[in-house]
Amino acid sequence: MSEESPASGRACGIGEAVAALLEEFPDVSVSKLRYLEAEGLLAPQRTARGSRRYSPQDIDRKSTRLNSSHEWISRMPSS
Repeated sequence: MSEESPASGRACGIGEAVAALLEEFPDVSVSKLRYLEAEGLLAPQRTARGSRRYSPQDIDRKSTRLNSSHEWISRMPSS
């Protein structure tokens, strides 16, 4: 299954979600999005196999949440 770009209006995987957010939030990473999900701050849809799928609206919500907590996110260790 190929991943779609958030700009295409279709759901995308976690790597595409990170790529869509990197310009505005250079410290964001896959591990940071997974951490925010574990903390209940993000809730992507899941495929039957458990892969995360982010809609364009999810990307917009992440951008808003990351913007409000950018300083905190940038201090999180990268893995």
